[in-house]
This record gives sequence, structure tokens and C-alpha cells, in this order.
Amino acid sequence: MRIVFTIIALSLYSLVNAQDCKEILWEDLVRKIEFDDPFTKLSRSQLVKLARVARFRDMKALPNIEITDMEQAKNDSIEKLLEDENVDIDGLLARRHEIELLRQKKVEMVNNRFNQQNVAINGYILPLNLVDEKVSEFLLVPWVGACIHTPPPPKNQIIYLELAEPVKPTKPFQAVTVKGTIATNTKVSDLYLVDGRSPITSGYSMKNADIKLYIN
Repeated sequence: MRIVFTIIALSLYSLVNAQDCKEILWEDLVRKIEFDDPFTKLSRSQLVKLARVARFRDMKALPNIEITDMEQAKNDSIEKLLEDENVDIDGLLARRHEIELLRQKKVEMVNNRFNQQNVAINGYILPLNLVDEKVSEFLLVPWVGACIHTPPPPKNQIIYLELAEPVKPTKPFQAVTVKGTIATNTKVSDLYLVDGRSPITSGYSMKNADIKLYIN
């Protein structure tokens, strides 16, 4: 009878754990921050003109740079067109570095809402070590080729994982589902490539996660 009760209890425990495991998407890991971005209110044509004015002013501020009358007249005409469209040239250019930093912050901030939560997420294995064709330490990334064939995603789109038992991928960028407790933890890992070493920053981590490999 005790054995029966133990089996039932373990079954209920597994069921509760399964229910507590929240399936998430990669976009869930991005922290939503809102700010007024005045550049989004400009048309493509206005953005191109503003960029030309910015380059001209940056060039003019450099030492030992001579501006021709033709270059000055061309810039003046572009500024006049923007002013006629009520574009605040000086105000926008004064805020460009601030807005650039806010945009970068927006795409890199981690979502603390999931810290220490039991989650499941799909992704692709990017091995950090390979022993006897098995992997125990890797980065989980949202698309095939990330960090190798394409630039690294922002850190809130990379999860660092350590496994208690190594797994054997069947192909490069093995598709998997991982389940475990996710933590907001910034870590820099060395990814070794054919042409050298590349440091990759992850914004999340999991330890001793359960992993399911998808084999075609």
C-alpha cells in the first residue's frame, strides 16, 4: 500500500511540475521599455536628409577640413528643406546619441519577470565544448547560424546552459527544447571558431536542464 501511495505521490509531483513549467518564446525574454523616439516620426526621405546634415556637421567640426562654397550651399539647401517641413534639426541631432543608447538598451535588457521561473523554450545548440562528440556546455540561440554565420544576437536572446549529463547532437545547430529554471545572469563565454576565439555574452542561464533533441 505504501508503494502505491508513493507512486501516486510521485505522479502528482511530476504533474504539478509539468503544469508549473511555462512555455515561452524568445520575444518573451526581451524586456519592454518605452521611450519617445522622435526619429520614428520622420519619413525615410527626412531621415536621409538629416543623416546628410549630420555627416556634414561632423566633417565641418574636424580640424584642418576645408568646406567649399558648393558643399556649404548644398547643405544649406538640405537644411532649408527640412526646416520647411518643421523638422527640428538641432534638437534631433542633439539627442541622437541619447536615442542610440536607449535603442541599444531596449534590445539588450533582460526580462526579470522570468528570473528563477521554470520554463520551456525551443532553440538551437551552439556548443562551447565537445568531448567524444558530446556536449555538456552550450549556448541556446534562437536561429541557425547565430554567432557563427551571422552576428551574435543581443544578450537577452542567448541562454547559457550546463548539463549534468552530456548529449550528442546529430548535426550542427541541433534543434532542441530545454526545460529548467532560468536565471537572469550575464556571462561571457569563449566560442572557439576555425579562425580564432570569439567572446559571446549571454543574459540568461540554466543549469541541469532537461533537454529534448529533435532528430530528422
